[in-house]
Amino acid sequence: MPRTIRDELTAREYEQYQQEKEMFELQAAHQVRLKEKDLELAKLEVKWSSWLRIPITIIKLPVLAIMACSYFVHVIRKSEPSEAFWRFLR
Repeated sequence: MPRTIRDELTAREYEQYQQEKEMFELQAAHQVRLKEKDLELAKLEVKWSSWLRIPITIIKLPVLAIMACSYFVHVIRKSEPSEAFWRFLR
């Protein structure tokens, strides 16, 4: 006949074992819930950052168009734009 954990432990040890087992299960479930919430938060942050990029793009496109025109002027004059020009584009 196979021996079980209950046969090998005293009543006090068995209760302590059951409590530790239950605490571990509760902590594991809590960690899973925390990871799910972290994932939801990451999805929400990505959503907001994509929405916030739209106004930046709306402002940036006309500025880049003006910079492209100024670059064409430099090309026609056969001169190189300054370092500040290239830093501004980054």
